[in-house]
Amino acid sequence: MIPFATAEPFDPPWYTVIGRALHVDAPAITRIIASAAPRTVPMNEADVRRRIHEFEVARRPDGRVVGTAALRRLDRGRSELRGLAIEPEARGEGLGCRLALRAMARAAIEHRRVLAVSVRPAFFEALGFTRTSLAEVPAKPERPILRASTPRIALVWLPPDEAAWASPARSFGDAR
Repeated sequence: MIPFATAEPFDPPWYTVIGRALHVDAPAITRIIASAAPRTVPMNEADVRRRIHEFEVARRPDGRVVGTAALRRLDRGRSELRGLAIEPEARGEGLGCRLALRAMARAAIEHRRVLAVSVRPAFFEALGFTRTSLAEVPAKPERPILRASTPRIALVWLPPDEAAWASPARSFGDAR
């Protein structure tokens, strides 16, 4: 018997490619964000098209988009990870982690901190984010507004060079 031989087409998660979004991906991105965050006012397709350069997508071998994340530049030293969403059938494959890590790598190249606002902070904390004040995330009129009173947590990730400065220095002889 041939391993992985099935009657149905089989696309293991590692065949899903993470890459930059294209303008033709805007309808799928809009739909995925709306379905993943039903308690928010979703982004419309025109906004997604206008900001398509900020988006990464998870794309199956057949070209179908099953996940998305956007890295929006806030100012010279900060970006915000937004719109991280995965189709229900693709959840549990690590695509959210891969999309977030890709965004973090882009930010690290430019020496920028990454901010995230989430109702599920444990996911971001597992990636190295730490909790911070919501006041650190600038208010934006286009920010999705929670329809329910779900508590939101702000988190920040420091690029490796900045994280080294933020932690206390230790010498080789330090026994702590």
